[in-house]
Amino acid sequence: MRRRIGITTTPDRAIGLAEIVVAKGCEPVLVPCIEVFAHPDDVLDRARDNAASADRIIITSPRTVTTLWPDGDMPSVPVAAVGSRTAEMVENAGGEVAVVGDRGLQALIAGLSEDWFGFDVFFPHGTAADTTTIEDAHLISIAVYDTRPIPPEDHPVDGVVFGSPSAVAGWVMSRSLDDIVRGAIGPSTADALVELGHPTHIVPDQPGYEVLIDLVAANLRDRSLI
Repeated sequence: MRRRIGITTTPDRAIGLAEIVVAKGCEPVLVPCIEVFAHPDDVLDRARDNAASADRIIITSPRTVTTLWPDGDMPSVPVAAVGSRTAEMVENAGGEVAVVGDRGLQALIAGLSEDWFGFDVFFPHGTAADTTTIEDAHLISIAVYDTRPIPPEDHPVDGVVFGSPSAVAGWVMSRSLDDIVRGAIGPSTADALVELGHPTHIVPDQPGYEVLIDLVAANLRDRSLI
């Protein structure tokens, strides 16, 4: 019997992730733990205007790109992106990737070179994002979507991949974290599990679902040999 990996993101994103799970020799189980709602059009229009007039842009998730520029008309402004998948989405939308970070927003900011400071920096994000300011920069921060936890169905899984603290919050609305392999996409999601008394088993060195699923699948294969 193939090991079952729960995918906790929204169904639209989960379909592509399910294919990765199958490719890793496991069975995908869709257990959405979040709902995502774009903010009103006037907020999104204001965010696009700010992006077009900014000197620099920070993007921390692919969802920000698809929310603001679904038609691929992102302005040609240098972008600092968290994770290779986010960087790929920026490029696909016509954006200009200048920096790719691998450990979340705090690490991205710490690693930025001096030519990022002293400029207008625009940071569109979800409502749950960390809005830490950048020293010596004029940071404009606008929330463009809202992520809300929801309780998942009780389908059996052997492991689960969490892509956000909100997904962790949704999971514990109806399910236990005991006796499953827990994978977190990055440090903030891992911290959410720690706060609940269930430290994560797996956090990839670079944020991204594909590497996370690969590591969780490998962990489950190793456990099956015991």
